[in-house]
Amino acid sequence: MGGYDFPGSNSSTDLHVLTGWVPEHVFVHDAGFDAGATWARLADGARRGTVLATIATGEIGAAAAGALGLVPAHAYAVLDVREACGERLLKLKNPWSALRWTGRFSPDDAARWTPALMRALGYDPAAEREDCGLFWIDYASVCQHFDAIHLNWDPRAFAHSAAMHFEWAAGAGPQQALYDFSGNPQFTVTVGGGSKAEAKCSSAQGAAEPATVWALLSKHLLKTAPNGDFIALHVYAGGQRIYEPRGALLIGEYANAPHVLVRLSAAAGARYTLVVAQRDKTASLFFTLRLFGDAALQLSRAPQPAFSEAVQGQWGSASAGGNSAAPRYLDNPQYRLTVAARASGVVALRAAQPHAVNVRVFRTGFLVTRVLEANTVASSGKYRARFCTCALDALEPGSYTLVASTFEPFLFSRFTLAVGLDAPFALAPIAREGAGMRLRELHGRWTPGAPPPRFLVQPPPGCSVLVRLQTPRADPLPLVSVAIFEAGAAEPCASSGSFANSPQGVATQPTRIGGADYLVVPAAWGH
Repeated sequence: MGGYDFPGSNSSTDLHVLTGWVPEHVFVHDAGFDAGATWARLADGARRGTVLATIATGEIGAAAAGALGLVPAHAYAVLDVREACGERLLKLKNPWSALRWTGRFSPDDAARWTPALMRALGYDPAAEREDCGLFWIDYASVCQHFDAIHLNWDPRAFAHSAAMHFEWAAGAGPQQALYDFSGNPQFTVTVGGGSKAEAKCSSAQGAAEPATVWALLSKHLLKTAPNGDFIALHVYAGGQRIYEPRGALLIGEYANAPHVLVRLSAAAGARYTLVVAQRDKTASLFFTLRLFGDAALQLSRAPQPAFSEAVQGQWGSASAGGNSAAPRYLDNPQYRLTVAARASGVVALRAAQPHAVNVRVFRTGFLVTRVLEANTVASSGKYRARFCTCALDALEPGSYTLVASTFEPFLFSRFTLAVGLDAPFALAPIAREGAGMRLRELHGRWTPGAPPPRFLVQPPPGCSVLVRLQTPRADPLPLVSVAIFEAGAAEPCASSGSFANSPQGVATQPTRIGGADYLVVPAAWGH
């Protein structure tokens, strides 16, 4: 490389290039920093000879740096890690071979160097008179005055490993994967092999100890320009493909470093999904994903649905109906999903605009004209910005209706509706209510004690008529129904059925009539 100052360079990254040992960065002033646990891991690794450690300062003012004997933004090698006489101490080396620590347990701090401590550490005050950049420092002072502990772990200390190389193409997935992970590289990790014999053995022996699993994501550096790619690795339970960011077991921190590491205490026989993520992706990236663990590991790409199809649609002035409590919900785009065999999978709705969206599955296969919870098979749940998914579990053979909606009506946007199942299916749009018909809007009111209002309709012969009755301004919504009578007839030729108080109102089925006078009679319970 012509030196150690290359993109994303820090001491653990540099040592990974030189040794291949697994790099880990521990940031001392992060909210999640656990000083006790970090010391225990560092001391154990030093005792076993499985860790190379360096520690680094951050920006320190000139006066403070001079008083402490530290170099700002500088890395020190850790030569020894010891706990003696109740003290946690590290032996450090400034690679400049000059400028050493002047604080606690420095050569100037003679009072703390008791005879017992000097014997335990083999410390000779006479040998410390010359400043060669070598000094002892207590761990508490490291946590106070240093910014980072950089560790490199011997991969041979792990009994099992797996690796995969892959490309993340520039056009795969959104540029900003804030809502939608469906296009991100994803991998399934199986811990412990998962064979029936192993499962039977584990069951007979009781609950197995958790397995240690480390996942190292390394970005291939193709040039020495500044590294502006912020990458992260997220962990989910189950091993299935992840579509939305929510529900992670472990949310990785985005960093513009060549390597990101996640450590997981994994249940034996469990499956996990690793999701690679990046902010502001503009170019193709190349990675290596490596696993290390003390149990057998299997690494594969996360499964994709065996059958998939995507359709393009939009919410416009006539089709942006809002949520299921809005009067115009049924104006939203609807699609017929037909499955010939029991199927499981997912429906994903992706909007071009950052509107809150939802997709709902009804048990009809025809145009939904009335929203009933009893007819709802599945829903994506709360409305979510730009992207949502709806899981379909063991869908019985038959036809279903999908309704794509925004939370607020009259929010316009293009969208993509994608379906992925483990069995063949057909997906087709359903014409909206009244498609191909002329629209006429009539207004009226019910007066207590008076007969219900009636509207005269004179359709031409062979005309198909559909009537929808709504009371959008009523609060609370009344129980209503509507019927069409041929003039003089006692029985209706079309009716919405029983009284209901849906926000979308009630409607008749399209009925072919004409060549006579007809009366449309809206009715409200109690009027």
